Amino acid sequence: MAKIGVIYTIGNSDIRLDNQQINSREKDFRKITESLSKMMGKYKFSIGKTETTNRAIEIKTPHKEYIVELPILNAFIWFIETEFQENHTAADYYFFVTDQADELKNKQDTIFLFDIFKNFLKSIGVNEEQIHSVKITDNPTDLTKMFELTESFIRKNEETIKNYDDIYIALGPGTPQMSNSILLNFSVFKNARFIYIPRQGTPKKISFPVKMLSKEIKTFVTRLIDNYEYQAALSIYKQLPYSEQKESKLLEAIALRTNFDFNAAYDAFNDYYNRVSKTDKFLNNLKSTIRKLKNGNDEELRKELYYEFCIRILSKHYLEAIGMVFRFEEEILKIGVEKLLDVKIEKEDNFKTFKDAVKKVPNLTNYLDKNKIHWDSSPNRTTYKSILEFFKKNDTNNEAWIEKIINFCKSTEEKRSGANMSLLDLRNQTPFAHGFEGVSEEKIRNVFGSPEVLPNKFKEILSLFEIEVEDINDSKFPFKEINDYLKEKLKE
Repeated sequence: MAKIGVIYTIGNSDIRLDNQQINSREKDFRKITESLSKMMGKYKFSIGKTETTNRAIEIKTPHKEYIVELPILNAFIWFIETEFQENHTAADYYFFVTDQADELKNKQDTIFLFDIFKNFLKSIGVNEEQIHSVKITDNPTDLTKMFELTESFIRKNEETIKNYDDIYIALGPGTPQMSNSILLNFSVFKNARFIYIPRQGTPKKISFPVKMLSKEIKTFVTRLIDNYEYQAALSIYKQLPYSEQKESKLLEAIALRTNFDFNAAYDAFNDYYNRVSKTDKFLNNLKSTIRKLKNGNDEELRKELYYEFCIRILSKHYLEAIGMVFRFEEEILKIGVEKLLDVKIEKEDNFKTFKDAVKKVPNLTNYLDKNKIHWDSSPNRTTYKSILEFFKKNDTNNEAWIEKIINFCKSTEEKRSGANMSLLDLRNQTPFAHGFEGVSEEKIRNVFGSPEVLPNKFKEILSLFEIEVEDINDSKFPFKEINDYLKEKLKE
């Protein structure tokens, strides 16, 4: 059985006595409902039928028989049962009722009408522990007060509210301010079902709160996408109704891609790609790129390292960005060594091909041994840099591009004039190396300069090896194209 909740703001129009609205409500509504409540506690009452409702309260006293109708509540229950196929006895009921302390203002209070509601619900099969009141002690026409009260109620009961399969909310009874505060505060819940209950006529489902929530979610998701926060965007995007989550697999694929999980990214993208009714050049190119990344294409992986570094800079994730600087540097040095030794350096053969190539250049092995560089074990950034430095001194044909790479390494590893540390020192203080320090834009500026300079330097160095990438500010920058596509889809 579904677990459901009901939110209802009780108003003066919620009761009819002997086929009439209670007269002089502004003078004696509270008094009359209190009297009826006491009669229900003292005398027998039953549930009968009238011309206007199938569930009317019949109270028999020694002097008179009273017919009490609750037309709006009955219409609401009927609608939940017929439209949503819910059992009214399975619901938890929360009634917002007025009980003002000021006797000059409490003549219309509904606290005793709540007692009548409770007795009525109990008589039609609802357990007493399922019926709750939320007291309004302030002026129910004060929107600010009503908003604060509703907000407080939700804060105290948020987990309970979220755990309902559906929560049915009546709009119409009570003051407009009570209904508006309920609408504004409950519209954030995906399980909220808003129903307008007119004083006369048929109840109606209201869809605009869901649309309002969807628009708010999509706006938030768009902002996160603009900041390249794909995992966060995906988490928020999944708060949309399931039918509106058309791009979830694409967003998941991009989030996985930026986490360098290319196998899972390809699977998620393929799921999305196969569901799209009509593919285009953008999607086909994106599929090709992610497939190459999945298959370990060297050039594509090196481009990806650049692009992923760029989005860390753009989103100001400087801690990750600084860690990636030296991964990029190592890759550039490796490419240079592969070019000079005409070899592909691979971990799979325990770097045997690399070691054999070094042995073929006796002067190189002597240079490395003399400088205590352990070239016969796993090569690292220091190994690669030493090899480049050797060739810079002994190979004039390659001197220019080698010098550019070595100078770049010096700019990251050595202190610049006036700085108290290098970029490498800054990295070494982070949890990605040997410390617990964070990285801010100010710290990067103090030791290196503007963070935005680094992507331009990376692009320039990649071009030395004929690896062309898009500029970080260009409209063709891949993740900007991805963002444009996603944002267009969110508008549909």
